[in-house]
Amino acid sequence: MKKFFSLLLGAALLIPVLCACGADPGPDASGYASSDESAVYSEIPAVSDVSDGFSDEESVPVTPAKDWPVLTGTFIQPGLLNSMSVKKLQKHCDYLLEAGIDTIILQWSLTDKDGEVTGAFFPCALSENKFDSKVIDRLLEACASRGVKVILGLNAPDGWFSKVLDDAEWYTREADLGVRAARELYGLYKEKYPETLCAWYFEPEYYNGMGNNGRAAEFLNLYIDGLNALDPSMPLYLSPFLRSSVTPEETEKQWTEIFSQTRFRPGDVFMPQDSVGAGGIQLSELDAYFSALKRAADTCPGLVFMANNECFTSNFKAAPFDRVIQQIVISAKYASGNFTFAYSHYVSPDIVGDRTLHEQYKRYFETGEYDVTVPDPRLSYDGPKTMVSLGKPYSGAVSTRGDGWDDNGKKLTDGIIPGCSGNTFDYFGAESKGAELVIDLGDTTENLSEFALYVCFGSWGINSPYSVTYYVSEDGENWTAAGGTVYSYMLDFVEKTDEWSLYDFRYVSDAPLSGRYVKATIENNGWLWAGEFCVYTYDAPEDAGS
Repeated sequence: MKKFFSLLLGAALLIPVLCACGADPGPDASGYASSDESAVYSEIPAVSDVSDGFSDEESVPVTPAKDWPVLTGTFIQPGLLNSMSVKKLQKHCDYLLEAGIDTIILQWSLTDKDGEVTGAFFPCALSENKFDSKVIDRLLEACASRGVKVILGLNAPDGWFSKVLDDAEWYTREADLGVRAARELYGLYKEKYPETLCAWYFEPEYYNGMGNNGRAAEFLNLYIDGLNALDPSMPLYLSPFLRSSVTPEETEKQWTEIFSQTRFRPGDVFMPQDSVGAGGIQLSELDAYFSALKRAADTCPGLVFMANNECFTSNFKAAPFDRVIQQIVISAKYASGNFTFAYSHYVSPDIVGDRTLHEQYKRYFETGEYDVTVPDPRLSYDGPKTMVSLGKPYSGAVSTRGDGWDDNGKKLTDGIIPGCSGNTFDYFGAESKGAELVIDLGDTTENLSEFALYVCFGSWGINSPYSVTYYVSEDGENWTAAGGTVYSYMLDFVEKTDEWSLYDFRYVSDAPLSGRYVKATIENNGWLWAGEFCVYTYDAPEDAGS
C-alpha cells in the first residue's frame, strides 16, 4: 500500500535551519545512545564496499527546503570511523548528501573515567598517555571536501549513569575536562576548517525524571561558560532521552525548571531524542511529549528546539522506514529541524551493505512519497469468543532468576491477566534476545482467530519487546504464520501507571485458522516480563473486520 505525503506544514515548520557557524544553528542530529544502548552500538558491522555510484571528486548537492519534513543530520559514533579512510568518508558523505543530510554529529571526541582521559579520536595531549588517533582529522578533511558540517561531541564520561548528578565534585571535574578538550580541538582544527567545524555536542545524556534540576543546570553552565569564552559563535547541542514512566506534564515541569537556571545563549540547541526506537516511549505518545518539551523550550529565549528521530528498533536493528517517517512528521509539528540516530549506522549503504532503506528514504526525501512496509495487522471483533488456551500446557518460558518471577508452568495460561506492575509474581521474567512460547491445545482446534501476549515493562530496566509474531501448527514442527506481526510501536497501552505500561500485542486474523499448537515468536533485547498468552476462537469469525 502506498501512502503519499504532501504536507503543507506552514512556515514555522519549514524554517531552513543552517548549521550554526556564527549564524543560525543547523539541524541537529543528536543520536540516541541511552544508558542501555551505548555498548550495543559497538556491534555495528564493518564498512562495506557496496558500489556507490559517485566518483571520488563528485559531491551531491542538497535539495532546497521541501514541503514535507526531512532529515538534515545524523549522529556517528567514533568507533565506526576507525577503519575509514578519507576516501571512504567522502563516499559516506556523498550518500548522506544524496539523502539531504548535510550535518554530522560525532557523538564524542574522547572517553574518560573520573576526569582522566582513557581514549581519544584525535592527537590528544590532555593525558600523560599518548593518543594519536586521526579519526577526527580524516572526518573533518572528508566533510570539508563535500561541504558537510561537523559538530564535535566532547568527553564521554564513564560512569555517567551511575553518578548522574549526585556528586558535584565529579561533574565539576568532568565539565573542566570537556572545556579543556574543546580548547584543544578548537586549536587543532578551527582555523583549518572554519566553516566545517561549527558547534559542540554535550555528550552526557539527561533524561526526564533524573532529578537534581539545579545541578543539571549547573553542569550545563560549566560547559556553556567555558565554551562561550572560547568562541561564542559556536553553539552547544544537547539531546536528552525520554521515559514513559515520567508523564509529559512532569517532563515539561522538569525542563522548564532546568531552563530557568541555565545560561543558554541564543542559538544553543535543545534536541530531544524521540525515544521511539529504543522503546522509551511509544509512537502514540510522541505528540504529547514533544508538545510538552516545546512549551518548556519556549520559556528559554533564543533556545532552538529540534528533534532527534531514532531510526532503529529496540533490538537494535534498522527500523521500518514508514515508522521513522511518522516520527519525523509528528516531531516536526514542534521542531525546527530533524536529525537522526543514526542514518550512518543503520541506513547508509556503505555501512549496512544494502541500498534498500537508503533508496526508500531517498525517494521520500525527493518526492514526499513512501511505502507502508509494515501495515497494521490488527483487526477488530466484538462478538462472542472463547479462550481455548486456558489451562493448557506450554513450553519456552525459561528463566534463571531463581525467585518468584521464575515460571511455574502455569503462569501463561492460568487465565490471570496481571495488573500494570511488574512487582507481582503473576509475571515471569527472563533475560533473552528473542523467545519462542508454544501452547499445546491438546487437539486440533478450529476457528483460531485472536492471539495476545500480555507484557509489562517500564521500570527496573525492563523494556518492551520489539515485536510478536504468531504461528499455528498441526504437529508442532511445521508452522503457518497467523497472518502478520504486531510491532510495539503500533500499540496503545492496555493500562499505564507512573512506572509501568501493560501491552497485549494483540493480533486478530483476517481468516480463521486451525491447529493444535500455537507459537508466539518474540523479538526482544533484554528482560522480558510476560503475563498471559491468550488464544481465542470466535463464534462468528466472519464478523471480524478492520
